[in-house]
Amino acid sequence: MRYWVDGKRYSQTFHGTRSEARKKLRELTHSGDTGAHVEPDRITVAQWAEQWLAMGAPSRSQKKAGRVTVKRYSQLLRHAVSVLGTRRLQALQAVEIEQLYVGLADKLGPKTQHMAHVRRRGLLVANPMERVGQIPSVGESNHGAALDADELRALVEGFRGSVLFPIVATAALTGARRNEILALRWTDFDPVNKTLRIERALEADTGIFKSPKTKRGIRTIAIDDSLVALLVAERILG
Repeated sequence: MRYWVDGKRYSQTFHGTRSEARKKLRELTHSGDTGAHVEPDRITVAQWAEQWLAMGAPSRSQKKAGRVTVKRYSQLLRHAVSVLGTRRLQALQAVEIEQLYVGLADKLGPKTQHMAHVRRRGLLVANPMERVGQIPSVGESNHGAALDADELRALVEGFRGSVLFPIVATAALTGARRNEILALRWTDFDPVNKTLRIERALEADTGIFKSPKTKRGIRTIAIDDSLVALLVAERILG
């Protein structure tokens, strides 16, 4: 897209729909009116990071990330900005990014390092990420020890009498995620067919209920007689 600021013409590559392009064009023009405009070839890594997060951390398809994901991206980008923040985005070299990865190896776990690896196009004439030789692998994370049936039973029984018992039992007997369990409603429970329906999750930072990220996240879980009896009793008492 092309736009004018203070009588000077600028161009910027944009990937998205026509309406999204118009919105971006209005933002660029408005930035010239407010004095916040930064020439595309002079924007720094820190300035780009701030703008990208402010736009909702859109992907290549221009789909915005969720609030929690944006917050996580912000935390990860701090590491990159602390090292490369003052560098002009279009002047970035592959070797600088590789050196950043080396520095992150002592600060972050393998999975977090991999999450910090961000490919980005748009303002870059040539993407240095394509010339990076070593991209952090996901690696092996510490997932903790898996419990056998007896250990799991002992763990659940340890919560009996606690207000957390129904939640712990539901987690143990369904394998559902914590934020999914906290979003359950009684209408999701079918005691006749012995099922729980997962259709939403609780966003921890905001307290907002949201749909799962993928269609596979919406599912019906078969539950056994013991959990049915527990939930029926809980509903009666509640």
